[in-house]
Amino acid sequence: MSHDQNGEPLLAICTVLDVKIDIWETDSSGMYDVQHAGREKPDGRCILMSDEEGKFWFKGIVPVPYPIPHDGPVGKLLSKPSHMHFMFEKEGWDKFKIAANS
Repeated sequence: MSHDQNGEPLLAICTVLDVKIDIWETDSSGMYDVQHAGREKPDGRCILMSDEEGKFWFKGIVPVPYPIPHDGPVGKLLSKPSHMHFMFEKEGWDKFKIAANS
C-alpha cells in the first residue's frame, strides 16, 4: 500500500466478513498522495476484498499527525491525530467510513 521508505513499517491483519475495503493514509510527512504535484500513481491507498474467513491484510506505515489549514473550519486545532481511513462496502448496505486513530 505505501512505498514510503521514511515511515515506520506497519502490518495490519483485520477481520471483517465479506466486504470490499478501501484504505488510505498519509505518507511519513503527513501528506496524502493527491497532495503531491506530479505523482503518477496512487500511494498510501489500496482496495481489498476480505477472504472467505473475513480476513484481509496490508502493509503500510504507522500513521502520523498532520497540520490542518488555518483558514478552514477547524483552523483552531493545530493538527489532526494520526489515523488511517477505512471505507467498507457490501451490496445492499450503506457504505461505512471510519478514521481509526493510532
